Amino acid sequence: MNRSGVLTTKEEREEFVGQNYHTPQEECVVIAILDSRNWYNRGSVYALVCNFTTDKGQKLALFAFRRRLPNPEIYAPQKGDIDFAHDVQEGSWWKCTIKATKSKRFKWYSAELIEQK
Repeated sequence: MNRSGVLTTKEEREEFVGQNYHTPQEECVVIAILDSRNWYNRGSVYALVCNFTTDKGQKLALFAFRRRLPNPEIYAPQKGDIDFAHDVQEGSWWKCTIKATKSKRFKWYSAELIEQK
């Protein structure tokens, strides 16, 4: 991990995204607790990986990307202005919506706070 907290090696990325947490493989709406957050970097892609455990025990890694204008300094799902880098607490419960993109990938679309720790 570098000075900014970005995961820089394959081993670091696998520790936080891979064996324990997985990206979604279908569209869904889940109720989940935020377990941890870690910075991710691969090439020119920078993101905040938010690791959740659903109420059914599934472990999900959801990527919050840096926003474009009007709020360029926050890392959030596609819809909404919740800054997952600064404004949320680990241990809080969320209703997360995952939607398919045109290229058939699944992205974190929105998050709604259910209960703050």
